Amino acid sequence: MHGTGGEHRALAVELLGLIRDRRAVATLSTALEDRSAAVRASAAAALGRVAEPAAVPALIHTVRADTSARVAVAASEALGLIGDPGAIPVLHEALAADGYRQAHTAARALLRLGPAGRDALTEGTFAGGSVAAHAREALATAQLVAGGER
Repeated sequence: MHGTGGEHRALAVELLGLIRDRRAVATLSTALEDRSAAVRASAAAALGRVAEPAAVPALIHTVRADTSARVAVAASEALGLIGDPGAIPVLHEALAADGYRQAHTAARALLRLGPAGRDALTEGTFAGGSVAAHAREALATAQLVAGGER
């Protein structure tokens, strides 16, 4: 995927995600380090589609270290799709992100992680400020959805 424009590389990693082949995890994880934020965001989304737990460490690193909010959002969403409870600490940290979308996505991802993720959100309701607001919103939404499924 080297030597082409960022748009072409982003499309290539999107296609790898659509194939959902676990053999692509190493290539997609490497793409999380691309110079283009579009490529990194596409790689994170693709890893979420592949849903291979082996991608979790790279995605955790991306949530913590990437300077692009777009990429951090995509990585948080991917962690929720993969469903590995090992992502709970970084998603809990991301509840305090400056950007609304990043914190909101982290809260939704925590919901996907089952009871342990819900526990982290419940803990977040006591934090105050925007962390508590995102945690309460996610828990309330989950409660509404659960009520509608009855």
